[in-house]
Amino acid sequence: PRLSDRERQVLDLLAEGLGVAAIAGKLYISESTAKTHIAKVYEKLGAANRAQALVSAMRMGLIDASAPPH
Repeated sequence: PRLSDRERQVLDLLAEGLGVAAIAGKLYISESTAKTHIAKVYEKLGAANRAQALVSAMRMGLIDASAPPH
């Protein structure tokens, strides 16, 4: 799937274990906007939740499963 730059940032932060509020704060966006980006990431990865999204992203090579969280 083709993720926007912002969606990639959101995916990386999800992989770090951050929640909606923390993602919003880190990217200087509203929680509502963060939720929208997360929903788009889930949709593009065919996922219903964070765990499915991260597994899909790892399988697609979008995130490195062997890299330690920041």
